[in-house]
Amino acid sequence: MEEFPRQFSKLEETQKRGQATEALLKAQFMVRDILVLVPEYDNEPYDFVAEIEDTFYKIQAKTAYPSPKGGTVLFETVSTRARSDGYVRDDYCDTIDFFAVHNPVLSE
Repeated sequence: MEEFPRQFSKLEETQKRGQATEALLKAQFMVRDILVLVPEYDNEPYDFVAEIEDTFYKIQAKTAYPSPKGGTVLFETVSTRARSDGYVRDDYCDTIDFFAVHNPVLSE
């Protein structure tokens, strides 16, 4: 089995996969009549905000991938960004309310 189905496999850059996942997840909130707000800048620790019953929740979108052991999916719970001296990984503690996770294998 491929790591990702055809549509996601064509997106070789992880950033493009993340953008596709974010778009799909926002659409799923919207078709459920949940208001979605997007930050003006891309440097926030969350991808979008969902308003549910007059409460705002900071959502971080993630792409799931199959576990090598089978039966489950995995997703990264850290943010990775490039710097001139290498990569920096930050967790999301106290910066988001929820992860929203899309599993492209199940959606094909």
